[in-house]
Amino acid sequence: MFSACDGDFSYINDMEERKKIEKIYSNHFQYVKPILICALQTGMRKEEILSLEWRCVNFEKKIITLLVTKNGKKRDIPISSALKTELEKLKATMLSKYVFTNPITETRYTDLKRAFTTLCSIANVKGFRFHDLRHSAATRMVASGVDIVTVKKVLGHSEITTTMRYSHSGEAQKVNAVEALASYADRNRKVIPIKKEAAV
Repeated sequence: MFSACDGDFSYINDMEERKKIEKIYSNHFQYVKPILICALQTGMRKEEILSLEWRCVNFEKKIITLLVTKNGKKRDIPISSALKTELEKLKATMLSKYVFTNPITETRYTDLKRAFTTLCSIANVKGFRFHDLRHSAATRMVASGVDIVTVKKVLGHSEITTTMRYSHSGEAQKVNAVEALASYADRNRKVIPIKKEAAV
């Protein structure tokens, strides 16, 4: 699906079909790419992304501040280098107070269901929802060794138990952690020489 969002359809062998899809993408769905990048780089919910305003984006501090969230609490999310690049492109062609603005209506997008469904179909991805991007972001953070408390803060979960559902993806990290303990013990083990008694 992400190849589709990048406009790379080289994986489609049928040239006529590829040309048709490239035309559909360039005319209708190119705007989805930065939205998907934002979802994967922040773990933000769809409504949090679509309602995001420029006043909540601080390029200097590299922070997005969400003022309206599901649990009603303000949330700060760091801006990654990948997301910063996309946001700077959008800022250069800013059309409204909303970060992701429909160029026709010059206001925010209300939904992405049609575009997202079409892109998934093009990429032959089945049973994938926009909200699954949030799950992907969480799983990637845990798999990269980010502690579960930090993941909770980034996602804005009220309870740690909600975030714990992603802890299964960190099994390999837990194995590495205990192996690190074994390695530490091996490196710091003191060898006590055994004195041989003198022969009588």
